[in-house]
Amino acid sequence: MALITYVKVGNITNLSDARYCAAMGVSQLGFCIDKDNENYVDPATFNDIKKWIEGVDIVAETNCTLNQAEGYAYDVLQCCYTHCANKNIQVARQTVRFSLAQLPNINPGLLSDFEYILLEGVEEQLSTDQKNSIREIGRKIPVVMGCGFDVHTDIPAFVDDLGLKGIALRGSREIRPGFKDYDALALILEKLEDD
Repeated sequence: MALITYVKVGNITNLSDARYCAAMGVSQLGFCIDKDNENYVDPATFNDIKKWIEGVDIVAETNCTLNQAEGYAYDVLQCCYTHCANKNIQVARQTVRFSLAQLPNINPGLLSDFEYILLEGVEEQLSTDQKNSIREIGRKIPVVMGCGFDVHTDIPAFVDDLGLKGIALRGSREIRPGFKDYDALALILEKLEDD
């Protein structure tokens, strides 16, 4: 199966989400590796889930120090800019996460080592100024949006209008092993299926 736009799904905590999203054709699956985060996935679980997934980049997501990535067999490292700015850490593929509130402070000229910028927030609508800033940044480095849209948004038009690389969604916890309600995640992914 293929999707008509690039999709990263982060916050994966279980095999059900990982397999569903991979089967739907997402490009990247992200797992939190911060021990103090409620969505933390330990290295053993992370590496076990990865064995079941093919054709998808596996992302280690962190807000903390990069040495937490030890023991994880990831393809891409995603971190907040404060920690990614440490050039002493050598990672082949890296993405950088900003909150939408940090948008005015982003200097794309300093981010050339990253595959893309991930912008996250709680906003379902973007202001005209935010849209213009995102377009300007996107001319210099690819941008993936994790906010500014909802299940009713025409995602392909949203991506085209802002010149985005794609969108980011978030997984959620299982109700119990093997039992899951995909609600908004499924609605968006199904709308992006390539007929």
